[in-house]
Amino acid sequence: MCGMRTIKKYGYGRWAVIYKPENKIIGFAGLKYLPEFKETDIGFRFLPEYWGKGIATEVSIEIIKYGFEKLNLHKIVGIAIPDNIGSCKVLEKIGLSFYKIDEYDGDGKEYNWYKIDKQK
Repeated sequence: MCGMRTIKKYGYGRWAVIYKPENKIIGFAGLKYLPEFKETDIGFRFLPEYWGKGIATEVSIEIIKYGFEKLNLHKIVGIAIPDNIGSCKVLEKIGLSFYKIDEYDGDGKEYNWYKIDKQK
């Protein structure tokens, strides 16, 4: 399901990320409901030239706050290919903890799953 349909159906989805110094869309980030797992996933994808600049960490911290404070979610997961060290590090840096290796999109590959629970 793509962007606007996801937002209309579940009330949230991924957003465009604008790099303010250049006023340029460099990718997207946000929350996405995964109905097949009954989980909400935090995700981010950026143009390669913007990797390693702390952008994913900065936006993801705000996305988690939004998910817990505005959407009243109780848990957020993050899913990453194990070889994608950068994404795995970001997920850990923003407070998610690794909890399992499992499939994700039916491609037969193994993915690292991370999670963070809402603090009571």
